[in-house]
This record gives sequence, C-alpha cells and structure tokens, in this order.
Amino acid sequence: MKKFILGLVLLVFGCSDPGDKASENLKKGDSFFEKNEYEVAEYYYDKIPEESPFYRQAQKKLDAIALVKEQWKIVASDSVGASKIILVENKYRTDSVSGAPIHTITLTNNSRRTVNSVNIEFTYYNQAGNVITTLVGDVKTSLEPNTRASFDDITPGTLQELFVKCDAKIISIHFR
Repeated sequence: MKKFILGLVLLVFGCSDPGDKASENLKKGDSFFEKNEYEVAEYYYDKIPEESPFYRQAQKKLDAIALVKEQWKIVASDSVGASKIILVENKYRTDSVSGAPIHTITLTNNSRRTVNSVNIEFTYYNQAGNVITTLVGDVKTSLEPNTRASFDDITPGTLQELFVKCDAKIISIHFR
C-alpha cells in the first residue's frame, strides 16, 4: 500500500502535464515569432511533441520560419544589390533624460529593389578616442529603388559612459 501511495504522489507531483508544457512552448514561440526572433521561436516550437494538440500549429510556424530563412539566403547572396545601399549621413544626439544616443540616418538606395530593413552597427568612442561599445540598430523602411530618405529616432540602446564620436556602418540589408 505504501508503494502505491508513493507512486501516486510521484505521479501527481513529479510529472507535469505535457499539454501544459506544449501550450507554454507554443505561446513562447509565438511571442518570439512576432518579434522576428526566429531562432528562439524555433527552439520553443521544436520542443512540442508530435502527440501534442499544438504540434500542427508549431509545424506551420516552423514552415514559415523556413521560408523566412530561405529569403535571408537570397538577400545575403544579393551582394550587388546590397553594395548599392549607401549610408550617407549619421547625425546623433543624446537623450537628456536617459543619456541614450538617438540617431538620424540618411540612406540612399541605388539598387533596383525596395529595401525592407537595414541593420546598422554604431561604434561609440570616448574623449580619448577609445571604443566604448558597439550597438546594432534596425531601421524598418520601404525605401524604393533610386531614392534617398532620412530615418529619425533610431535608438540602438544605452551606454554606460558618455561618448563624443560615433561611426555607423550597414551590416545587413533585407530587400522585399
């Protein structure tokens, strides 16, 4: 009888419902999917077992992620198009409350494709000319071919130290 009770206690308290875990993993995956953090979303979707009622939903999202990743390969291979996107100007100021850098970026699209987003690496320097840190900012845009536009209020993060200079360069481009 003691073995039966012990077994029942272990069953009730030692095992969590896999349906609950699958539901949690689907919610977490969906949350990261919405933020375009596909690798993390994939991690959670992959944890959902085939016997779960949430498996089909997870597989649909994994298929969508696979399509996005395939598009990334196409974009990455378009070095000719990417070389025609030029960062013309990087103006910056510091937020008076938080001290965070705020950028205005001017881009020129000399390619034949519409730019969907651009990742820009900002390198910040102190008074002595030493690198404080490097931050990455994402510029969402619909920059049409053969146009120039400025994008305001780009805030890639906060700094622990005051900066006096900032260099910016494009690190990746996503086309439509």
